[in-house]
Amino acid sequence: MSGHKGTETCGPQAAAVFIIGLAAGTGCTIASKALFQLEARGMTGEVETFNPPLFQTWVMFVGMMFALPAHFVSEWYKVHRLRAYPEALAMLRAEQEKVTSKTYMMLAVPSFFDLLATVLMVFGLLHVNASIWMLLRGGGIVFVALMKQYVLGDRLKPSMWLGVGIIALAIAMVGYSSQLGHPKEDGGGNKAADRAAASDALVGVLMTLAGTFVQSVQYTYEEKVMSGDISAPPWLLIGMEGFCGTVLCTFLLYPLAYIAPGPGRRS
Repeated sequence: MSGHKGTETCGPQAAAVFIIGLAAGTGCTIASKALFQLEARGMTGEVETFNPPLFQTWVMFVGMMFALPAHFVSEWYKVHRLRAYPEALAMLRAEQEKVTSKTYMMLAVPSFFDLLATVLMVFGLLHVNASIWMLLRGGGIVFVALMKQYVLGDRLKPSMWLGVGIIALAIAMVGYSSQLGHPKEDGGGNKAADRAAASDALVGVLMTLAGTFVQSVQYTYEEKVMSGDISAPPWLLIGMEGFCGTVLCTFLLYPLAYIAPGPGRRS
């Protein structure tokens, strides 16, 4: 924060965090797409494509669980650091007491949205190129803007709506580009294969956009929870999502995938 009160600026530290996050997200997407293109000899002895979308989702939630011990260690360190300052310690204790069992129950809700959004987008990644998938995820900005305006009641400025409109147009162009290069009636190539490829890409686009919509619902809920009467530290929010998501994947999603028919039951 600098300059006038309430004016947020982007300093070198914020810019560095943004660049690191952008690079990490891009690397994660490339690694995920490469993972889905690997081949291995399966239980039947035949070479099969390694496409474990459910396992990748489970690993993501397990990784998020590590935010829970980080949260508790951080809270302990804050108490330890303020032991010599009774007034500040009392204020910290009062803040910590706001995190009740009701808070933990409320924090379990985003895990449902996160699970559904992740599964949809991971399955979408199976059907489209990684470059297209990365750009389609920008659709979340459009959905979040709409929900901030009409659900949270935060009025967006005209300049913001202009930016949202440009992003929406770009998303539409990216989605349409996934259909290019698949001729249908020009007599070139295998028509059936071209139609199947175009249909497969369309499924990937729709599933990715559906995932970004569900994710925007999650973000809206989290902002409402973290800024409302039920306040929750960010690490606790992430950790609880990871814990609940891991439980759901392990004891609900995996059993359902195992008993469901189709080749994906082993993923």
